[in-house]
Amino acid sequence: MDAITDYETSSGMSKATIVAARDTLLAQKSLTIAVFDDSAVPDLGISPFIRRHDGLYIYTSHLAGHVQALLAQNRASFIIALDEAATSNIWARHRLKFGGGCCRGAARRCRISGSL
Repeated sequence: MDAITDYETSSGMSKATIVAARDTLLAQKSLTIAVFDDSAVPDLGISPFIRRHDGLYIYTSHLAGHVQALLAQNRASFIIALDEAATSNIWARHRLKFGGGCCRGAARRCRISGSL
């Protein structure tokens, strides 16, 4: 997250504040996955994740339709949102949205690659 001057300008927040907000979001325990199924119908699901130095790892059931679509297409949108209980204004809840693909690893594990 080096070139965030556009975000600083548009949000009015400093780089340190933006990085702190990002790190708070990445400390959450789950993310939402949005994909298109094989009939081009939007599908989504929620998955637990962990953050490692080389990316985010999700642990999923390969029986879930959104996981099958993610593995088949290797493309999805993801969102991590701050817990509703931790925000004073539901309309201003912090969230991090990004796109990426899935690098299939060990059983029931998938590393998300993309930019945050």
